[in-house]
Amino acid sequence: MISNQESGNTLKAFYEAEGEVRSIFSGKAADYVRSRPDYPPALFETLKGLCPPAEGAAIAAYRDRSDVAKFFGSSRTEQFSDPTSSIFRQDIVMTEGKKKNMIWSVGIAFLFCCFLLPFTPQGSYSQNIRGGPGIQTFNLSVKGIERSYLIYVPASYNRQKPMPLVIMLHGGGGTGQAAMWETGWAEKAEKEGFIAAFPNAKAANPEKPSHFSRNPQLWNDGSDRFYPGQAAPDDVGFLAAMLDDLYARYPYDKGRVFITGFSNGASMSFLAAAKMPDRIAAIAPVAGALWFDPPILKPPVPLCYITGTADPLNIIEGGVPRLASGGSDRVRAKAKPPVKDSILKWAKALECPEAPKISEENGVRTETYSPGQEGSEVVYIAVEGLGHIWPGGRSLLPESMVGKTSKKIKANEVIWDFFKKHKRSP
Repeated sequence: MISNQESGNTLKAFYEAEGEVRSIFSGKAADYVRSRPDYPPALFETLKGLCPPAEGAAIAAYRDRSDVAKFFGSSRTEQFSDPTSSIFRQDIVMTEGKKKNMIWSVGIAFLFCCFLLPFTPQGSYSQNIRGGPGIQTFNLSVKGIERSYLIYVPASYNRQKPMPLVIMLHGGGGTGQAAMWETGWAEKAEKEGFIAAFPNAKAANPEKPSHFSRNPQLWNDGSDRFYPGQAAPDDVGFLAAMLDDLYARYPYDKGRVFITGFSNGASMSFLAAAKMPDRIAAIAPVAGALWFDPPILKPPVPLCYITGTADPLNIIEGGVPRLASGGSDRVRAKAKPPVKDSILKWAKALECPEAPKISEENGVRTETYSPGQEGSEVVYIAVEGLGHIWPGGRSLLPESMVGKTSKKIKANEVIWDFFKKHKRSP
């Protein structure tokens, strides 16, 4: 059985050695997973969003397809198993040399990441689309536009004792499924006893299938970056509708609704809280920007903000995002404001003092602006050396694109501890 750690290590080694991941997809594998009744219909669109060709040294899916087809052609489809057990039997033998071994190892590991992990939290929990605990997918229409979101409901859920709700907004080009895998919020929900929701942004061109680089799913985060010459989606309206839809299915504690997000999703969390301060108890953006001047928020929405000092796509000093290799990102090429500007704007919106309390330990600098109105606060955490990666999580993209990871903090631990302090009367 290939463990999460083994698959991650294999991918990392391959990225560093080859600079790209070769195709690990075949028609035979596709037919098999399509036939599985427990996988959602959108599985393969999601896969294409997770494993696209990308500019530079990025993930290169659908290349060398013939090699992988030969491999699957000589293997049994029964080697696939349930999401909670082994993916491939250990008797698969690679015999075509060291490089071939690496390619097959990456193929197996990457199939593990793309087919199964985005739909399974870091623990071994089953997917469930019929109700009850587990992962569920829901669709709803918002102003005539079809939208979707996933949730993870822990086994301890009790309708008579409403739980908190944590909403995780994926980054630009990502998906709710990928965010679940990258961040581990479903595992945290099971452990701590809250519902985790993973909504999906719309593709830039809704008439075409979503695609990580060519047609990414992007949040309309107030930056005016993504929709030149076309109507931008009402993502605040979608999130509001999702809150109503989810409450009707699984009543949650309306006084403990929290939003976190990564990158473009982090920016969206700022906008959602500014537009719906009465519905959001606190937010925790990671590596995103506040693109507008928020009003004085009543009620206040406390903020915990985390970023890395070596993030090439969320530059501390502000500026145009660039890949760690120095290449530009044409989809997200608008210059970002300095991180401190976002922090100070939100502190002003909460009427916090201008001078923070500062602490520093193990390469983690924390600035706390408090007290604000009604005991609110702004906490700004900068992690030394961290790139554009969820702290303590996983990334589908190589270090050459997003920079280095860090073990200095685990974002989920820090953010959940922050959220627990900020319950509000519903």
